[in-house]
Amino acid sequence: MAQPLKRPKNPTEFGKRLREARIARGWSQADLAARMGITAGWVGLVETGARGKEPQRDLVVRVSQVLKDPLDPWLEVAGLKDADRPSVAAALPPFRDFVERLPELTADQKRTLIVLYGSFVPVAESAKPRAARVRRKS
Repeated sequence: MAQPLKRPKNPTEFGKRLREARIARGWSQADLAARMGITAGWVGLVETGARGKEPQRDLVVRVSQVLKDPLDPWLEVAGLKDADRPSVAAALPPFRDFVERLPELTADQKRTLIVLYGSFVPVAESAKPRAARVRRKS
């Protein structure tokens, strides 16, 4: 049985990492907010920990997309990554290969599809061969 998700000891860790990433890119809180489609005030609340809780998964996925960073480290710092499950990346190679071969998509569209796929597909199921997922009647 999988253990429960491990939350970070410091609830502002996600905010600290977000601030570091934003500053490293030379962005203001308003710049990041505009790219994410949220308010600058909300970014400030998250960065300082004043919001009082860690972000939801959909926001973490969006942060990863906007910053063009891998998703797994952001999930981990947000306390949303199950330590017992393999990395989402383990399920991605066939899908990634398929998406990369689509000439009609831009690089950003391809990256978005790959990130979204990785955030919605349960790794435990996608990592199994198709035959193992189908129950056979005796």
